[in-house]
Amino acid sequence: MNKDGIGYVRYVKDFLTGQLEAVWSYHISGQTVSGTGVATGVYGDTFVGEYKITYYTDGSDDGTSFDLVITKENDQFILKWFRNGTLKHIGIGRGEDNIITAGWKELDA
Repeated sequence: MNKDGIGYVRYVKDFLTGQLEAVWSYHISGQTVSGTGVATGVYGDTFVGEYKITYYTDGSDDGTSFDLVITKENDQFILKWFRNGTLKHIGIGRGEDNIITAGWKELDA
């Protein structure tokens, strides 16, 4: 199945705890959904590393969890979201201070 959806995410990191807080939006088939997320992961003043993240759609207590891997190439961050070891989404973004903003797309299922 070919996915035509695109998304945007903004992460704010607490460098003392390693926690990321996310705000996201996703547009597919003429509809937009959005929500929040919380991740645990890498301590310190870097975004690079592996995180466990759960995303929540606005108005819902049910979450969807992923393994998030963030790498850095030059001034860009490459983001990859995995579920059960399978790559589900890929994105690219930029960081400033304790914030990363990134665009992403869902990969073919």
